[in-house]
Amino acid sequence: MTSPEPDPLVGRVLDDRYAVLEKLGEGGMGAVYEAEQVALARRVAVKIIHPMFAGNGEIRARFAREATASGQLDGHPHVATAIDFGTLPDGSLYLVMQLVKGPSLRDVVDAGPMPHARVARLGVQIADALSAAHAKGIVHRDLKPDNVALVRREDGREVAKVLDFGIARMVDAEAPVAATGATAAPLTRVGTVMGTPGYMAPEQAVGDRVDERADLYAFGAMLYEMLVGVVPFDGPDYAAILALQFTEEPKPPSAARPDAGIAPDLDALVVELLQREPQKRLGTAAAARARLEALVHADEGRLSSVTVAPAPSAGATAADVTGAAGPAAPARGPSAALARLEAALPARLRPHAKAVVGAAAVVLLGLGLALGSGGSSPAPGEAHPAHAPSGLAAIVRGDGLPDDVEAQLEALAGDDRTARTAARDALAARTDLAELPPVVGQLVAFDAARSCRARKDIVVALGALGDARALPALERLAAEPKRGCGFLDSRDCHACLRRDLDAAITALGGTP
Repeated sequence: MTSPEPDPLVGRVLDDRYAVLEKLGEGGMGAVYEAEQVALARRVAVKIIHPMFAGNGEIRARFAREATASGQLDGHPHVATAIDFGTLPDGSLYLVMQLVKGPSLRDVVDAGPMPHARVARLGVQIADALSAAHAKGIVHRDLKPDNVALVRREDGREVAKVLDFGIARMVDAEAPVAATGATAAPLTRVGTVMGTPGYMAPEQAVGDRVDERADLYAFGAMLYEMLVGVVPFDGPDYAAILALQFTEEPKPPSAARPDAGIAPDLDALVVELLQREPQKRLGTAAAARARLEALVHADEGRLSSVTVAPAPSAGATAADVTGAAGPAAPARGPSAALARLEAALPARLRPHAKAVVGAAAVVLLGLGLALGSGGSSPAPGEAHPAHAPSGLAAIVRGDGLPDDVEAQLEALAGDDRTARTAARDALAARTDLAELPPVVGQLVAFDAARSCRARKDIVVALGALGDARALPALERLAAEPKRGCGFLDSRDCHACLRRDLDAAITALGGTP
């Protein structure tokens, strides 16, 4: 067996300042290294973007935003701050950051709900980071468990570090804040959607103007997931998630876990953060931090008191309890979800519901290309060598499908990422999707799913179907690199489903 080629950067000194010690992780666009800042003899992390991508204006701008935003928070105990940013002689971009070693909050949440005392302690730290960012006019816009690292100090204390300010927006720090009732300066133009479904505030998810309160909604979604194990609103596709956000009221975490003993004050805080209308949410991150601090300092009896909330009825489904919608919920298919979304959107955006959803899907997938966003999709025109062709085109060919469906499946199997996305969304929007073989609908939902947890549920369902036509898609997922997510893109994007994925492949007659 031949040994892997040594990394040419290991052992080099970048810009006469950073001695590269080892590679921590690698993605399609670049790699992350541990290095030593020579002048100060301190360990740092260095993100490097390959020269072929460094000329991309959006990637360069995102890199610069991450450096600028996190650099302004230098020294904050709960932010992984940027130290330096520049260009190497070969054109590669590099970003030097504080080195943070530890699991991500995503790793912890994927293991199941967390004790509410721990949620409150970590919540104080995350809210403190948000408060500091907002005070400088910085809105993170992609707060989620993947972008929080957990570090264990020598004294045993667990410390949260907020990461990845790559899609942050900066506004005038002197602009009126949301809590005053005044209008905040706009952070993005209408129609631009950036963020992660399930954590984006409703106004952010439809491309409307956002301010600091969008981060507070994401924070509420994170607290809910930490307490319950799932996000408050979930569904098989982007339109379904939006429809739930615009038509259903957030349920308290205690309604999903009535026996968990969630403190009433924590329950109420989460619901207040998840309000659909920004003006009804808690006004500032500092206020959220203060309320969480009160919980942390409260006596143990109060923190572990059981919330008096109605238990779910005997006939209630998981979706009734949590506000989540599984892929098989008939009333929440793509077409029904889009119709509900059109009715619920603000009047000025209602005529453009389909365009909003379609554009958002493309932008969200595009974000997967950027370092720190947790994606491993190829750039337009670039094929995954081990992934093409897609399994969808093969499983339905010869099943007597309409010509337009076959054409969409051909596009879904092609190399153009944008064309694949458009084809998948067109299939998902079909009113007769339920009439196609069940495995097709599951695979459409599978391709649309972005979180590891959502894909895990569909993988289990595909294995239970026993339909070997799902095998190519599952094998394609199994072939994806075990990196590209979390802090410095060093974590396996599909870590939570690998075991179920292997089991499903085996059940369908394949070899994991």
